[in-house]
Amino acid sequence: VNLLFQVYVEMMHMDASGAGYRDVFCQTIPAFAIVEPFKSTEPTAIFGAGDYGNRAFRKIGENVLNYVDTNPEKVGLFYNGKEIISLDDFLERQKEMQLLVALFDGKIGEAILQLYESGIQSCSVYQLLAGVFNY
Repeated sequence: VNLLFQVYVEMMHMDASGAGYRDVFCQTIPAFAIVEPFKSTEPTAIFGAGDYGNRAFRKIGENVLNYVDTNPEKVGLFYNGKEIISLDDFLERQKEMQLLVALFDGKIGEAILQLYESGIQSCSVYQLLAGVFNY
């Protein structure tokens, strides 16, 4: 799944020419269709209360309402002054804020698949926003 995300990122770069590569890719692997451009003015929850979540917070902190994490030991704690909520809690509130996935590059594809299967309607990816990948 993570290798497929790497291919997806390359197609996003090629799609700048308007060739429609993203659309074809998302028809083949529907989970990646939930990835959308980040909207800098909208309330945001960061998926991943770790190093990449901290990096994302430093970039967009003023609009961050919560962190979302699947580690039950982190849920209920605070990170950068923001409460860490569970994925289930976010699902109940997903209309209130956008979701920004901020995980180690090797985990993004798996996370997008997990979010898609959980019923998340859309998300953005920090590395696409920041233009940094470490593949």
